[in-house]
Amino acid sequence: MRNITRTQGLIGGITISALSFFIYQGLSDQNTLNLSSEKSSFEEVTIITQPETSINTSSISSSSTNAISKADNDEIAYQTPSTFPNGPFAPSIEDTEIDGSLKADANGNLIIDLATRDLFDYFMNTVADVPPEVAIAELEKLARAHLPENAVNQAMRLLGDYLLYKETALSYSNQALLPADQQDENYQLRMLEESFNTLKEIRRNTMSSDAVDAFFGLEEAYGEFTLASIKIQKNPDLSPEQMHLELQAQRELLPEVIRNTENRMVSDIENSQEINELLLSDQRDSEIESVLRNKGLDDEAINDALEYRKQQREFEQQYTLYKKERDQLLSAGLSETDLQSQKERLLEKYFDSEQTQTQAKVKDLSS
Repeated sequence: MRNITRTQGLIGGITISALSFFIYQGLSDQNTLNLSSEKSSFEEVTIITQPETSINTSSISSSSTNAISKADNDEIAYQTPSTFPNGPFAPSIEDTEIDGSLKADANGNLIIDLATRDLFDYFMNTVADVPPEVAIAELEKLARAHLPENAVNQAMRLLGDYLLYKETALSYSNQALLPADQQDENYQLRMLEESFNTLKEIRRNTMSSDAVDAFFGLEEAYGEFTLASIKIQKNPDLSPEQMHLELQAQRELLPEVIRNTENRMVSDIENSQEINELLLSDQRDSEIESVLRNKGLDDEAINDALEYRKQQREFEQQYTLYKKERDQLLSAGLSETDLQSQKERLLEKYFDSEQTQTQAKVKDLSS
């Protein structure tokens, strides 16, 4: 029986192991650090954990934040650039800006934030093009050209810890799960929660708590919110009003930067649902146009909405005709093969696009 696994790593296990080896070996050769599998000490590293600006709803990344909150911009005395002075070292990053950065304060200590993790990932993802030691060397070269030596050593130590986390997490992700046909919703939720908590534990066993907060603080906060939301929505004892209140209470527990985005997303979804119901209503076009304009939609958006409304009306008219003939087919005692053939003929007769044919098939399932 084929096993289904948790494999999710961006970098293969062998590559991660190799990267970890080169990091630890390289630092050992410089006699700058004595590294082991134990967590590194970051007493002198400046930690920044909470960005102030808004995030992209598709991911929690420093690409969508300034990644500075507990320090003013003046505290950043050193920073790596967004481009390579001599051009990129791998084909996959040609015509791209460097994602993320390394920064140091005036005392020469590394400032850790989400941009640090982004930079590590940016370099590590080039191992499909270049050997791991090349990616490591290029990252260190960039750091040494722009940061004090102490900050460089701290960055390389942190990279070693981060790669150890990646390697350990990948080993866990390869553990077997039940085949898909043996899973139910409770099992999937249990595995989701177990995986989330195990990854949190692995991070804290391989990295300092401050580094974990900087790299994964927002991600973990949103993960907690997601798990809590799933449980609330699956609770049969809650009325819709109670469910809404409990979900809102969970949103209030989120860090502000995520909470603002989540609230905007919920508001956008509710607004979209309201507009969709309005477009499918029996109100006149002039009334709908007035409501949409009051909601702040511009002329182009209003015209698109009214065109969608027109298309849906036409679809419903065609579906009524199609359904009448389809129902006659269903009661004609045809074989399964003939029935499917005739239904496809009807779809092509009444709907002239693949999109409307698919829409009709979906509606068939509920009629």
